[in-house]
Amino acid sequence: MPDLPEELRAEHEKAVAFARSQEETVQQRLDADRPTLTMLVNATQDGKLPRETRMAWLRKLADRINQLAQSLSACATNHCSHCCYAPVSLSFLEAKLIGAAIGVEPKAPPAQTARHAASATPTPLRPKIGHGYAWPCPFLVEDASLPSGKGGKCGIYEHRPMVCRSCLSMAASDKLCEPQPDHLVPLPLFDARVLHLLAAQIGGAEVADIRDFFPAGMAG
Repeated sequence: MPDLPEELRAEHEKAVAFARSQEETVQQRLDADRPTLTMLVNATQDGKLPRETRMAWLRKLADRINQLAQSLSACATNHCSHCCYAPVSLSFLEAKLIGAAIGVEPKAPPAQTARHAASATPTPLRPKIGHGYAWPCPFLVEDASLPSGKGGKCGIYEHRPMVCRSCLSMAASDKLCEPQPDHLVPLPLFDARVLHLLAAQIGGAEVADIRDFFPAGMAG
């Protein structure tokens, strides 16, 4: 457990206890839906399909799991956008799929993250993503009447990245989701490691943040 202020430590303990109390219900829902989940997993592994099609099947899988678990998470009861200020990593393949859907061509990934880059180029200076509200996702539509992180909505929700589809805080509230300037607060997240592995397998090694692929959001 990292050193946390007493208030955050107490919130973390409550969040972990709540998440554990939900584990059995989540597992029961997943088990009951096993035939559909297995079908979707198998579709992501069909080597005869183009990678773009396999990624589309993976999105359906993530959405299906989200439907099963979201009602038990903080994401079901809190209309917040804290996670839209966190790092959002995705592959160039997925960025191109998003770009095709919204009509904005993604930038090539930064040279230092691209597998076939010939030379490195410096990244632009930016605040530490995830430690404050200074660097939102370029597709976040903020509500100016509310504080950062409260309210707001995703401008490309139907086409959002895999990492967003699979991110569920299994705490009872959004308190621990609030970016902390001086602390990295562990969150009891839904275990989406299988989804992340499948996304990496299908998407390949060219990975960057959504802010790199779409620095101007819908403005291109």
